[in-house]
Amino acid sequence: MVNKTTAENSKKWLIGLVIVIIAFGTFVYKDIINSRQNNVLGNKQEVQPAAKYISYQGQDDKTVFELLRKNHNVKFTKSDLGVFITSIDGLENTEKNFWLYYIDGKAGEKAADNFQTKNNQKIEWKYESLPY
Repeated sequence: MVNKTTAENSKKWLIGLVIVIIAFGTFVYKDIINSRQNNVLGNKQEVQPAAKYISYQGQDDKTVFELLRKNHNVKFTKSDLGVFITSIDGLENTEKNFWLYYIDGKAGEKAADNFQTKNNQKIEWKYESLPY
């Protein structure tokens, strides 16, 4: 027969073990989430995973495309007209959604690799949806 002190100690030990397991599980879960975010972001700028908006400042003699690639994971295709962005930080274009850049609030009229920026211009990338 188990005495009362041994049963109480076993109960306390079991409760302590459960608390440790919960704390450890919480730590591991947070670490996994942070690791996934870092893999998606590559620790670059202030963009969150699957962000639909990116903003940065222009620099003399740098293209919109150069500056974008400097801090983001970018996929693109090339044509005679220039590059066409197909994905930024893992957020891919679809049949109805696509990346579009703006310079000081106006939509870009050239391919991103053909537009030379100037210091302090505001460059924005927006993940746009077709209206239909």
